[in-house]
Amino acid sequence: MFKAIMCFSVREKVKVLGGGSTLDILTLTTAICKAVAERIEKEKNIKYEDAIKFVISSINETCTELENTK
Repeated sequence: MFKAIMCFSVREKVKVLGGGSTLDILTLTTAICKAVAERIEKEKNIKYEDAIKFVISSINETCTELENTK
């Protein structure tokens, strides 16, 4: 079965549409984060583990900021 995540950014809000179960969405999100970390590793010439830590830290910071804007 086809699984997808779509994100739309309008002004300072983001709308996320996901198809499938929560586990499906989590799996897709993890794959996206892995791909981003691999790009950061190459672009910034840092270790993959450090790139993953950077991605996770960025997600945590952004989630905190989004919670504060409610």
